[in-house]
Amino acid sequence: MRIRRLCLAAALAGTMLFPLPAFSQMFSNLFSPLLQAWVRSQVQQVDDLQVNVVGPDAAVMNGQISRVDISGRNLVYQGISARSLSMRGSDIRLDTRQGLRLTKAVRADVALSLSEGDINNYLASPAFQEQTKNWKIKLPGSLGGAEQEVPIDLSNARARVLRNQLEINATVRLGKGEPAPLRIVSGLEIANPHQLRLVDPRLVADDGNSAPIDALKNTPILLGKDLEMRRLNIVPGMVFLEGSFQIQATPTANQAI
Repeated sequence: MRIRRLCLAAALAGTMLFPLPAFSQMFSNLFSPLLQAWVRSQVQQVDDLQVNVVGPDAAVMNGQISRVDISGRNLVYQGISARSLSMRGSDIRLDTRQGLRLTKAVRADVALSLSEGDINNYLASPAFQEQTKNWKIKLPGSLGGAEQEVPIDLSNARARVLRNQLEINATVRLGKGEPAPLRIVSGLEIANPHQLRLVDPRLVADDGNSAPIDALKNTPILLGKDLEMRRLNIVPGMVFLEGSFQIQATPTANQAI
């Protein structure tokens, strides 16, 4: 209710100071910083956050927004970081009586750019560590192995982003548990909208010789049910992703119990 009163007060002041159509976008301009504050409350970190609300003033005042464009840099959301983000959502419904509550889910177009640092943050995340905790590979004899399966330790893995490939420096545990350094090079592609997968993963020796890792071929990397990927581009130092993200409706107090 406080936000609607603020909008009405602004409307009265605006009609006195500004003739139409200069006043026609006043509610949209007022709502942008309010929504910007709400977005900041949903993430752990974001720099240079820009929020642009588009829609007729009468509809915006009642929480019916035609489109919202959001962009920012150095984003951290649920422990996952990104160099930059741009997002566009349409047909947004907000309950403005008690703060800003999203009353229905929104499927928003999203574009992300990830640096090597962002990739390494993801490798260290609990989500990735949980997915990979049981990964094992068979060390080929050509690289000094004895063809036995050994677990991969990715807890301190570091990645480099090459053209169309990722290079990951990790550790394997040999027969008696002693650690040995390991270098893996793999392509990455979209398997389906909710999964990425490794493409032709290979072990690379210090002398440049390599051998395929059959156990990791087509290994899925889960993105979660709310994120759908349409395009992936890997260039030296950066990964670019385009797709959509499902922003869930905010539960009411009764639903949250």
